[in-house]
Amino acid sequence: MQIAIRHPDLVRKLVFAGGTAYTPDGFHPEGLGGMMQMRPEDLAGTPFHQAYLRAAPNPEDWPALIARITELFRNWAGFAPEVIRSVKAPTLRRRAWGRRDRYQARGRVNVIWSVRNHT
Repeated sequence: MQIAIRHPDLVRKLVFAGGTAYTPDGFHPEGLGGMMQMRPEDLAGTPFHQAYLRAAPNPEDWPALIARITELFRNWAGFAPEVIRSVKAPTLRRRAWGRRDRYQARGRVNVIWSVRNHT
């Protein structure tokens, strides 16, 4: 999304599958709180951690990476609606609702695909 906003000339098409939260208040409070309090040991042994250890030139920098990610979550202000509307690339938006969401249908996961064309 950031690239589409900052460098629209580089984006021909966009698939947005990150949910529908364009601002921090769109996240579930418990999930957002967990992201802002992440510690390296919380992710030790996860696929994310294992991939980092395989690819990182300095695997000992894992704590610095998690600190940076946590800082990004704390400082992320989101996107204003007018900024989202300014994206000119045709966009495929995927939304999935699960058991804990208020838009559920009898506990099943509903997936809605919508295509936004800018013509």
